[in-house]
Amino acid sequence: MNSLAVLPATPADIPILLDIYFTSFTNPLALVAFPPSSTSVQSWWAAMLNDEIQDPNSLFLKVVDPSLPEDGQIVAWAKWNRPHGKGIDMTLPEWPQDGDSELATRFFTGLAKEHERVMGSRGHYYLEILATSPVHQKRGAGSILMDAGVRSADEEGVEAYLEASPVSVGLYQKYGFEEVGKVEVDIKGHGQYANLCMRRKALEKRE
Repeated sequence: MNSLAVLPATPADIPILLDIYFTSFTNPLALVAFPPSSTSVQSWWAAMLNDEIQDPNSLFLKVVDPSLPEDGQIVAWAKWNRPHGKGIDMTLPEWPQDGDSELATRFFTGLAKEHERVMGSRGHYYLEILATSPVHQKRGAGSILMDAGVRSADEEGVEAYLEASPVSVGLYQKYGFEEVGKVEVDIKGHGQYANLCMRRKALEKRE
């Protein structure tokens, strides 16, 4: 029996959320731009998550398994951004000192430009990040987090948008997301890395 439940994430959850992020995002982009062994990178992520969890425009969720010990109940988390009518924010943060700031700037500038090209100023839900603990893969946690976001989008009659690594595309396609673009960067020593840009139509346009 699947005992997973979805709840709002809180600042107290941040250490566990970070652990899940660093163990699940092991692609070349994440490892080079945000090396997990760096204390400055970990502090940067912690400060950013603390701000974003408290942002009223964020739908910041965690999936928990109450049957596990209390300090290990969080198995996945996601951040959806709600429609806010402000257009795409093209401002990039100041990157952590131990990361590859040039790579991060190239990649995330590309993502922001493609996001703006596809969605313009239309209000939509944006899945900024979804992370599942590797030891809890294939339990449906990702689907629970996707359900929460697309259900909210359908209730409000708006589109949804995300960027996907190639291994995640299948999950997002199950929820009606379609590829609308791609952002690629060259990572020294690793070759090309790409994310697919995907959009889900508003409910009334799918009926």
